[in-house]
Amino acid sequence: MTLPESPMSAQSSQTLTSLQEGTYQDIRVVKIFGRLNLGDAGAGFRRYIQHRIGEGFRFFVLDFGEVTFVDSSGFGELVQAVSRVTMRSGKIILLNTARINGLLAITKLNTIFEIAESLTEALNKFDHIKVKKQPAVEYLDVFLIKEEKDKLVVVDNIASEVSRSEFQIRKIPPDDEVTVDSKRIRPKWLAIVVLISLLTMAGTVYGLVWAAKEISSVLILGLVFSLALLFFLILATVVLLLSGHISETTAAKLFGGALGKIPRLDAWVSKQGKAK
Repeated sequence: MTLPESPMSAQSSQTLTSLQEGTYQDIRVVKIFGRLNLGDAGAGFRRYIQHRIGEGFRFFVLDFGEVTFVDSSGFGELVQAVSRVTMRSGKIILLNTARINGLLAITKLNTIFEIAESLTEALNKFDHIKVKKQPAVEYLDVFLIKEEKDKLVVVDNIASEVSRSEFQIRKIPPDDEVTVDSKRIRPKWLAIVVLISLLTMAGTVYGLVWAAKEISSVLILGLVFSLALLFFLILATVVLLLSGHISETTAAKLFGGALGKIPRLDAWVSKQGKAK
C-alpha cells in the first residue's frame, strides 16, 4: 500500500523526510530520503523499527544514499535501532554512507555500524544469504514528512493504515540584511542631535561658571561639578547610542558604571541589570 498522492503541485510541496521500504527474502531494505533529525523524522524512524521488530523482522539494510542531514538525535536513533535488533540476534547494515562518513568517523560510530557500498555487498553480510548480482527490489512509501504551503504534513503508513497529520507552520519573515551603517541615523538627524547636545553643553558650562562665582562652599561646588561631569557622560552616551556607534549593551554598562558610583544608587543599578 502506498501513501496517497498530495493534490499540491511540486512547486508548493517540499519533502523533508521520507522512508521507502523494500523486501528481499526476510530482509527489509529501507531507503531514507532527506533529514533524519530530532522531531517527527526521528520519531517516525523509531516507530518504524519498533513496529517491524514487533512483526518479527530482525534484518535491515538502511540506504543513506539520499540523506541530506543527520543530527545527533538521528545518530542516537540509529544506535538504539542497532541495539534493539542485536538483542534479538538480528543485524543492521548501512548502505551508501558517503555523505555521513565524516560524521561517523568523528563520532567513532563507524566502529558500531556495519557499512556496505552496494546492495549486493550489504545482503551478503547476512550469513543466511548469498547474492551474486544486484537484486530487483520494489519500494513502497511507509513514512513521509513534507511542507504544503503553510502546513507541515506527516503521513504514516508504517502500520499499513495510512494516517495523515497536519500542523500549522508559523512563518517568521526573514530579517533584512542589516549592517552597522544601516543602524546609524541619517547625517541630518545626527547633526541635529549633536547641535542640541552642544547647546545643552554650552548652557551647562555657563551654569558652572556662574556657580563657581556665586557659590563659596567648596563641597557644594565640587558636588555641582561632579553632577555636571555625570551629565556630560550620559549625554555623550546617548548621542553615540542614537548614532549607532555603540550598542545598547555597551550603553547599559556605561550608565551602570556611572550611576553605580553614586551613593545608595549602586544597589538599584544592580537590580535593574538583573531585571533586564
